[in-house]
Parts: sequence; C-alpha cells; structure tokens
Amino acid sequence: MATHSATPRRSCLLIVSASPQGVSSQSFVQTYTILHQAQLQIQLASPGGKLCELVNQDDTNRKWVADFKSKSYSQPIALDSVDASRYAAVVIPHSPGAVDDLARDKNMGEILNSFVKEDKLICAIGQGCAALCSAKKAGELWSFKGRCLTSLSVYELARQEDFNNMSLIVEDFMKDNGAKHTVGAMDGLHVAIDGNIITGQNEQSTLTAVQNLVLLVNQNRTRPTSSR
Repeated sequence: MATHSATPRRSCLLIVSASPQGVSSQSFVQTYTILHQAQLQIQLASPGGKLCELVNQDDTNRKWVADFKSKSYSQPIALDSVDASRYAAVVIPHSPGAVDDLARDKNMGEILNSFVKEDKLICAIGQGCAALCSAKKAGELWSFKGRCLTSLSVYELARQEDFNNMSLIVEDFMKDNGAKHTVGAMDGLHVAIDGNIITGQNEQSTLTAVQNLVLLVNQNRTRPTSSR
C-alpha cells in the first residue's frame, strides 16, 4: 500500500508528527481511510522516520489502529528522505504534536516549498496546520503569505490546560505573517480552499477537507500532461 513505485498523480504523502503529543487518532483514521478508498498510494512520513502516537483513541477506532500498527506500511519514512516529486499531494492530519516538531522542521519546509513551487496539492487540518509554519522563502518570508487559510482557533485552543505554555499559536502566526485567516464556529466544520491549498479548522473538518483533496487529485488526473 505504501510504495514509491506508483505514478506521481496517484501518490499521496501523509505526514505525521513524531512528538509525544501525537496525532489525533480520529483525524488520522478518517484521512487514511478516505485516501485508501480513493485508491491513492499512501506513503507515511515523519521526522526521523519515527512512529507516531495516535492519541485519544476510542471504541470506534481502537481496533482499526491496532490492525494498522501491525502492518509494515505503518512505519514512516524520514522526512529528509522524501522525494517530493513522487507525490501528487501532501496531507497533514490534526496533530497536537505538530507545533513541537513539524512547525520548525527544515525538511518539512523544503517539502512544502517544493509543492508550492509545482502548484501541487497541500492539505492540512487542525493543529496539523502548524506544519505550514515551517515553509520559508528566501529572505525568511513565509511561503503562504497572502493565502486564505484556517487552523484551530485561539478560542478552541484556550480550552486546553497547556494553552499558556504553547510555543506556537498557529492562528496568530498566520495572521502575523500575512495570511488571510478565517475561522468558523468552535468545534464546527470549516474548510478553506485557496487554489492548491486546503486547510481544515479542526478535527471535525477532517472528512470534508480530505474529500476535497481527493476531488482535486482526480481533477488533476484527467488533465493532459501538457497542461500542467
């Protein structure tokens, strides 16, 4: 299932945090399931190729997670080994740990910059949107300046016990660095689509965000190669 041999137009890079704060099990399961059902070839990647911690498991996904972890394709490759040219899309699910590693990861930034340069699809959800903070242009300008984006809102974050100790508030970063940041209701579904970039506000927005990604991947698949 996770292979580098598929054609780039049908391959998707799924990036996860390796921080102990982990990745939302619900967001990950929904993301992986939708991509797999769409017959996309999925490659998991993380900082250092470390296994991710799928947090907040419940009765609806615990068996799925256990089965997934028993498979060889649950082992991520390291971000520094990723060849971005092999993939049509990159997805970062809701990952509380992303503010601790992906947000400042040089390799993460290089991957995103490659996708931006090639106008390839990028999808980030909830705290997974912190990964976007890693992408800088020459002169330290943020690669997503001027783009319409969303992320977990300050009001949603403020309910967390560790809010005052957070090293990064993604909404503030996006606004301070020139993004057009939008939010919906707390815990409500809200997705922002700006060209090749899809962002979901929170865990509840996972399904819609990834479904939109799949639609765009399929649209790109039908285009003649010469048009890209």
